This record gives sequence, structure tokens and C-alpha cells, in this order.
Amino acid sequence: MGSTGSRRTLKAVYAAAAVLPAALLAFTGEMSDISPYHIAARFFAVTGFAMLLLQPVLSARFRWVERPFGLDGNLRFHRVAGLTAGIFAVLHPVFLSLGNGSFGLLTRLDTPWQITAGKLTMVFILLYGGAALFRAGLKIPFQLWLRMHNAGAPVIIAGAFLHSWFTAVQYMDPSLRAVWFGLGGLSLFSYLHLTVYQRLTARNAIEITAVNRITASSWEIVMWKKPFSYLPGQFLFLTLLRGRGLPVEEHPFTISSSPLNKGSISVTVKESGDFTASIGATKPGDRAAVSGPCGRFSYVLHPQDRKLVFIAGGIGITPILSMLRHLTERPAGEEAWLFYANRTQGDIAYREELDVMAADPASPLKGTVHILSNPGEGWTGEKGRLSGEVLERHLGSLQGRSYYICGPPPMMDAVAAILLSGGVEPGRIRMERFAL
Repeated sequence: MGSTGSRRTLKAVYAAAAVLPAALLAFTGEMSDISPYHIAARFFAVTGFAMLLLQPVLSARFRWVERPFGLDGNLRFHRVAGLTAGIFAVLHPVFLSLGNGSFGLLTRLDTPWQITAGKLTMVFILLYGGAALFRAGLKIPFQLWLRMHNAGAPVIIAGAFLHSWFTAVQYMDPSLRAVWFGLGGLSLFSYLHLTVYQRLTARNAIEITAVNRITASSWEIVMWKKPFSYLPGQFLFLTLLRGRGLPVEEHPFTISSSPLNKGSISVTVKESGDFTASIGATKPGDRAAVSGPCGRFSYVLHPQDRKLVFIAGGIGITPILSMLRHLTERPAGEEAWLFYANRTQGDIAYREELDVMAADPASPLKGTVHILSNPGEGWTGEKGRLSGEVLERHLGSLQGRSYYICGPPPMMDAVAAILLSGGVEPGRIRMERFAL
């Protein structure tokens, strides 16, 4: 929530760029003297194609796009916009056939090559979109799907570009041709920025200096820090270069160290899949490629927030720990509380450090409240799930504070609902959902 206005701005800019070709068609008279079906067909064609060309811009990790809007929001919008563009691409030949009074262009095999290219591209879009929508149900491994996704994008864009140029655009007004090449150039540059430039710069690997077990299922990886500026709460993309037959994959992980720690940078990872299950096999002296930082989940981006409440679930403590460490190292009058939900005492990450912070009278952290769903014998703290009653018992009124929530999505949804029902303004609830 917190960056809703920025995301609306992103959507508005994206929509304006997407409808620009259709607006030029209308302005130059290309939409006149044709049937409503053909008008709709042209609108779906040029708007859908423009949206496809803009897709790489959303995912290329440009700082000027990511910083104002947040990569998590960009990628969710990327998904919705991509599916919309696919629907437009399918509607284009349907309305074109309705206008012609025949579906021969869709069913015949003896069409000109540029028409055939368009039909093959449409089939590819359907398969591409289906894989994205039903990846989990089809049990396609994420890394395999990501490689397919990155390889398929230029095929779709090239097919759509060739089809549109040789069937219509080359005969249209020069302004539309200029926009076509401009969007195409931006799309190609964005794609290469992510798939080539980002990979090359990330390969400037840094050394892993320590691997620490934090809980039974989570590890802290400490790396020597080359010049790397980031905000507390941000995340990075990490590729572990370890050899020994261990997987080499890029994954996003939240930075758990403070930016004021000049000697190293650390991430904390929970074992939750095939790749993360190998984290414990990482050794000091291994290398790591780093790309980033990304994200807007940081209290320093909201200097008006003076009374802070951090709410974490499980490994969701990592961005909050980074912010708490930063707060403690440079106190500037903020007041903070931490509510940390886990299953058992053994699942509490950094428990001693968090409790020490809260016990220091000079610390901005005024209290750490642990909530356990399966506490076991001898536990005297909060039990069950985080509730409005628990929050009010420690905070008093929920209003007048800003809330930073990180944890499993169902937990974040439940906590946000509790806060909203307690009268907290939506703009004071800050969350980051990162899912590809």
C-alpha cells in the first residue's frame, strides 16, 4: 500500500504510450472510411503490439522505473499487462474476420508469409500466456519457466513486428512508422539491458566471507562489500557461483545487513525449495554475483513516518532487521515496535539481537513482541496468531502509526485487514509482495 499513487502514475504513463499508435491512426485518418469491425481490429492490433513492446521496460530493472514504483509492483503490472496484450492480439484477427465476413484468414493455410507469421505468433502468444498462467498447475520448474519466458519474448515481438510492418505499418503515415521503430528500439534496449547488461555486470562477483546458521532451516550469507549503495529493507538478485555441482541460479533475496555496515553485506535465506535447500553447502571463499538493489520497502523513503510498527512472519524478518539495524545505528527520533510471528521458539531468527535492541533504553526499538503458534511448554509470551487485541495490548491505539509488514502473503493480508478495521489509514500500511 504506501506507493499506490506511484503505481497509478506508472499505469497512466504505460496506458498513454500503449494507446499512442491508435491515437495516431485516428489523427492521420487511418481509421476513417472503414467498418466498426475493422476499426476495432486495428485498435486491438496496434494497442496490443505497443503493450508487448513495452513489456521489457517493466521488467528490465531500470533504476528510473524501479525506484519510484517498486519492482514488485512493476512485475505484477507486467503480468496483467502482458495477459491483456495477448487478449488484444487474439481479438485482432477475430474482428478482422468479422469485418471481412469470413474467417478464411484464420483457417486457410495458403496465406501470404506475413499473414502466416502473424498466425504463428498468435499461437505462440497463447502457449506463452498459458504457461505463465498455469505454470504451478503444470508443475513447470520456475527456473525452466523463466528461461522459456526470456527466450520466448523476442520471438513474439519479432513475429508481431514483421507481421504488422509488412501487412500495414510500412504503408501508413510516417509519424506512426516513427513510433513503431521508437517503441521497437526501446523494447530491444530494455530486453538487452536485462538479459545481457545486467548479467555481465552481475558477473563481477564478490567473495563470500561467512555462512552462518541462524535457525534450523535458515542461513545468513555474508559477502565482502564492494561499493554497493542500498536502502535498509531493499533486496538484491543473487547468483551463487560455488562449483561442486551446486546450482547456478539467480534469485531475489532481501538484504538483512544495514547500509551503514561498510565492511560487508548479508542476506538471510530460508530453506524452502530445491535451490535454497543447497544454501547450507555454501562455503567461505565461494563467489557471488549481485545485481540490484531493488524495492521500495524502506522507512527512509517515508521520512514522515516517526512512529513505526514492524510486523514480521518467519523469514520476513530480514528487511525489517535491516531497517532496525539502521535505526539503531543512526537514531533520529523515531520510535519503533516489533511484532514477530513464528511457529516455535526455534524458528525465531536473530532472537538475541532483537531482544538486546529492545532492552537498550537508548534504542529506538521500544519493544519486541514474539507471537508463537506452537510455543511448547514454558512459553510465557503471546500465543496463537497476531490479532488486533495483541497489537492494542502493547500499542494502545493502532492509529497514528505507520506499519511495515513482511511475511507470507496470507499473513500480510490478515494483518492489513486487522489494521484497516482498527482505523489505520491505508497509506500508513506498507508491504512488499515479491512473486514472479
